[in-house]
Amino acid sequence: MIDIENLPFVGFVNNLERRREWVAHAKIVLEHLRKGENVGFVADTAAGKTIVALMVILGGGYRTLFATPQKILTLQHLELLQKLAGDNSMARAITGETPREKRSWDKDLVIATPQTVENDIRSGRLDLGRFELFIPDEFHRAVGHYSYTAIAETAHARGLKILGLSASPAGDPSRIEATKKGLFLDTFIVANIKAPERLEDVVVVEPDERLIEAETYLSTIISNTGFELLSEGLLPSAPKKILNQRELDEMRARINGLPADDPLHYTGLSLTARYLKLRHALSLLLTDGYHSFIAYGTRLAADETKAARFIWTSPDFQGAMTIAKNERHPKESKFIELAQSLKRAGKNALVFVGTKETGAWLKGRLMDDGLRAEFLSGGRGKDAKRQRNILDRLASREIDALLATSVVEEGVSIPEVDTVIHYSMPQTPVARKQRNGRTGRLKTGHIVFIRMNNALDGAAYFGTRRKMNAVQAAIEGRTYPEKEPLPLFPGW
Repeated sequence: MIDIENLPFVGFVNNLERRREWVAHAKIVLEHLRKGENVGFVADTAAGKTIVALMVILGGGYRTLFATPQKILTLQHLELLQKLAGDNSMARAITGETPREKRSWDKDLVIATPQTVENDIRSGRLDLGRFELFIPDEFHRAVGHYSYTAIAETAHARGLKILGLSASPAGDPSRIEATKKGLFLDTFIVANIKAPERLEDVVVVEPDERLIEAETYLSTIISNTGFELLSEGLLPSAPKKILNQRELDEMRARINGLPADDPLHYTGLSLTARYLKLRHALSLLLTDGYHSFIAYGTRLAADETKAARFIWTSPDFQGAMTIAKNERHPKESKFIELAQSLKRAGKNALVFVGTKETGAWLKGRLMDDGLRAEFLSGGRGKDAKRQRNILDRLASREIDALLATSVVEEGVSIPEVDTVIHYSMPQTPVARKQRNGRTGRLKTGHIVFIRMNNALDGAAYFGTRRKMNAVQAAIEGRTYPEKEPLPLFPGW
């Protein structure tokens, strides 16, 4: 065991007040663990959850398996341990890229990706019994078949203590207890560690005439498909607007209840597939931009299903495609304008997008305008070495704008950025909280939502805000109104 009050803290000279807070919370966590209680440690992004966890490991002298959701995090946590304690020789990082013959789990601290941990437990290469503490980072992921749930079950059965880390324990208040149960947590410790202020702005973008025209084209096909479903008896009444998820689920339940040899069963499946593809196309058109809509249309052209062929050959769909190929989307124009103004002010930005096509396209647009831009996503973009190189360049301000999908929203230690821009609305409250937390880490941060004035962007913006506030209220023991009045948008 190590005296956590006298750790070297290399590079933390300006964080004396927060250092005292980290030590205090580490001691509280240690007290609960020593009493045999498993803990969910909840603190805002950039509050220092990983630092507190490492203090707990050092102060408690626990042999620890520390699971992190991304490969780059294993390396960043090792670096943080070196800064914190002046030595990280007691630790090792293991990921799916580590050759099996080199996966040695004999260190006192092993930081690994959860899928690798689960695979090695199942194959017999890893015996969890050699550890005393299991730490799932971003523990809100412990739902469904994600590896955390299986590892936690084994850890609990082998008598390991469990310490979960997250900025939010769930995406909905109703899921908090399920997450707690799935990880065998006994209590939550909510740490309100002082952090720099984050200022939030919303830029509302009005659709122009050409976008409205393109929307009308798609809405016509969607409406006609809805009436086809009605005529087949698969909808109880005429659709007044785009079907929501509940209505779609009810319709699919009716279809699935039909005998497989009933011709209506196949017709219903094909019409439903068409409807879902159209709904997705409309979402891309209205909220993401023309380029991602065109890319989706191209994929439909290569899709040989009946639903895809119907959509692609529809004159209305081709009308929307023609507009998309010849116009500039108003959201894209507003974003370029914002990026240019930040560049002139000497500020950099991290920009979250919903699709790879949008990220790659906007990167090109920024570079055409003289901005230094990069793009990170899954696949090749998730390569740990490439990620680190780009993040290092962001830290040295060699990049004006880093566009990214969800690959950098969680946990990854990102250098201080002046502005987080939500080009695409976050779809869950956890994503919103995580993305916001990429700024305001060392100094006042700025968050900008570029929101189209339509129902889709509006529902995502206000819906995630309400759920995020409701979850925070729930873990703090406060009441929060079940419903929050939403503004009206065109089409509602």
